[in-house]
Amino acid sequence: TVDYFPFSGIYREVSLIVYAALDIIDLKIDARANGKVTIKPNIRNIDNVDYTLLFEVFDDTALIASSNQDTFIVDAPTLWTVHDPHIYYLRATITSEDSSQQHGFTFGFRDLEFKEKGFFLNGVETPLVGLNRHETYPFIGAAATAYLQFHDVVKLKELGVNYVRCSHYPPSRHFLNACDYLGLLVVNEVPGWQHIGDEAWRHIHRQNIATMINRDYNHPSIMSWSIRINESPDHPFYKDCQKLAKELDPYRPTT
Repeated sequence: TVDYFPFSGIYREVSLIVYAALDIIDLKIDARANGKVTIKPNIRNIDNVDYTLLFEVFDDTALIASSNQDTFIVDAPTLWTVHDPHIYYLRATITSEDSSQQHGFTFGFRDLEFKEKGFFLNGVETPLVGLNRHETYPFIGAAATAYLQFHDVVKLKELGVNYVRCSHYPPSRHFLNACDYLGLLVVNEVPGWQHIGDEAWRHIHRQNIATMINRDYNHPSIMSWSIRINESPDHPFYKDCQKLAKELDPYRPTT
C-alpha cells in the first residue's frame, strides 16, 4: 500500500576490494566548465612512506593533460550536457620507491546552478522536465540488471525527460553510469520514507548522506543531493544534514 518497499537480502553486486599498503582509496573530481580540475584523493599510507601523485586526463584514448598538482587546467574541454554528454577519463597513479598503483575514474566538465529564473546548465537556462523513479521490476524486485538500468535511461530519454528524481534511495551505479553516458540529470536521494527516529536512527541517516555523496560524487549527471527523508516534517535535525552535505560537496545544491 506504499510506494517504497525496503527489500531484504542482497540485491545488488557485492565487491571485495583489496588495496596496497600505499594506495588511493577514493578520489573526488571537480571539473568546471572553464576547464579547472580539482582533485581530492583519499590516500591509504600504512607505512607513512613518501609518495608522488600523477593525474592524467584522457579524451577517449588521447592524453590531453597531466599534472602532479591537485588543481590544474584542461584547455577548452567539451562540456557535459543533456544533449551531448561528453565523458572524460582520469588515470591517477600513486608511486613510492617500492610500489606504484593506478586507478581510473570517469567524469565530465560542467557547471550547474539554480537561480531565481530557473535551472542553468553551463550558463544556459535549461527547463527541467522530469519524473520520479523507483528501481523495482516485476518478478525481481530491486535486483535489476545493468542492462535493465541502462534500458530505463533510454526509455526516459525517449519520453523527452531530461532529469529524474531517485525516490527514495540512491540508485544502482549502473543507472547513474547510464545517466552519465546518455545525458540524464539526477536528483540523488537518501533512503527513507516519512519517519524520523531517535538519535541512533539519525546517526545512521547522517551516515547514509555521507555514503551517498562519497560514492556518487564523480557522476556529472547528478545535479543535486536530496538529503531529507521523503514526506517527513520540518525538523531542526535537517540543519545538521545540510551542514554535512555542504562539507562533503560545497558545489552541488541540496533538496
